[in-house]
Amino acid sequence: MVYQTMPDYMRVPLFDMPQDAQMWALYLFSALAVLTYLLAMYRCIAERSPNPLLYCLGGTVTCFLEPLLTRLLDATHAQNGQQLAYESLGQRVPWHAAISYTFYFGLAYLSLVPAFRERRYTARTIWLMLFGVTASAWIYEVPLIRVGLWSYFGDQPYQPFGLQPVYWSFASMAMLITPTALIARYEALLQGWSRIMIVALAPIGAIAGAAGACWPVWFALNSPYGHGVKVFAATLTILFALFIAWLAIPLVARQKQESPQALLLQAGA
Repeated sequence: MVYQTMPDYMRVPLFDMPQDAQMWALYLFSALAVLTYLLAMYRCIAERSPNPLLYCLGGTVTCFLEPLLTRLLDATHAQNGQQLAYESLGQRVPWHAAISYTFYFGLAYLSLVPAFRERRYTARTIWLMLFGVTASAWIYEVPLIRVGLWSYFGDQPYQPFGLQPVYWSFASMAMLITPTALIARYEALLQGWSRIMIVALAPIGAIAGAAGACWPVWFALNSPYGHGVKVFAATLTILFALFIAWLAIPLVARQKQESPQALLLQAGA
């Protein structure tokens, strides 16, 4: 059988995995994942609920989105000498990257889902948190890229210092707030065995947030079109990420309280 030739913009360069850095990342991320599960089990006992453990399981299974994200982002984990966890879409995912989803999402869910469920934070506070997520997503990848564990390639727009493109930093905001808001709002409806669907809500929400924000830049990066199109698409991705956050925040933010003057006026009417 004859197959269509792969266009240049779909080709993935090969990189050598730094062995010492890979081993240290595996040790560190595994320790953080274990601590995340220990915290979840403690919370399960304290709250007499299995939900905290389900949050962590949801974060763990979200790792299966990684090949889709790397394929569409023009990014890759170093392949040569990689400790392979699994492979899909022609993308090889190492163990340390797969494990990282457990603490990356698990800790976020453990801290934010209860707060969002109870609407503890104002919209302003949540916006500040999300901009913190945007900045921390960029900072988190700096050492991974510098030591060669992870690389972006091709014609990437908004990529300061050759590190994480800024559009993906903003997309991380949408990728986190969407599943967190979904779980916070719907977990009360899931009782008994249906609680297991909390695990499914995590990857469903994460890919919904990522795809909703990133579809313009995913299209542009995986096309033969020029840099101007990619910059425009990346700008749309940043705007869409902010739009997704704007849609989600009212679902979990503290409701504004009426002022005493407004309540008196309503009573008089």
